[in-house]
Amino acid sequence: MPGKGNYLETLLLRHVFNGTTSAGSSIWAALHNATLVDIADGSEISTVGTNYNRVAVAQGSANWSSLVTPPPTSVSNSTVINKAVISFASAASSYTVESVGLWSASNAGNLLYMADITSKVIEIGDVPTISSGAIVVTED
Repeated sequence: MPGKGNYLETLLLRHVFNGTTSAGSSIWAALHNATLVDIADGSEISTVGTNYNRVAVAQGSANWSSLVTPPPTSVSNSTVINKAVISFASAASSYTVESVGLWSASNAGNLLYMADITSKVIEIGDVPTISSGAIVVTED
């Protein structure tokens, strides 16, 4: 049977973003220079010579939009949005960002969610950021 019902989608979002998952206490934001697909294809920005590393975003309501508080139903909201700006280190060399990934670990790990963005060239000295509200994760 393809797909998931809204009940399961909401439970999954609560589980991942409220910190009740055994995957750890943070979700790691990553920048990629190619389109990501659900099998984690798409090259992440190199850490060699760029000063780039993934950024931890703690699970919980301080960093992610309030999740549905009543019991999930078939009409529950199944969306989570980042509440805070996510800032990466100042670039030591130029690179181009094509997509953003949310991962389960600071390196390697499992790809949780991904999104393409408008291509952005990061120049030396730029501080790449993901604006508040720019990450919208929906289970539908």
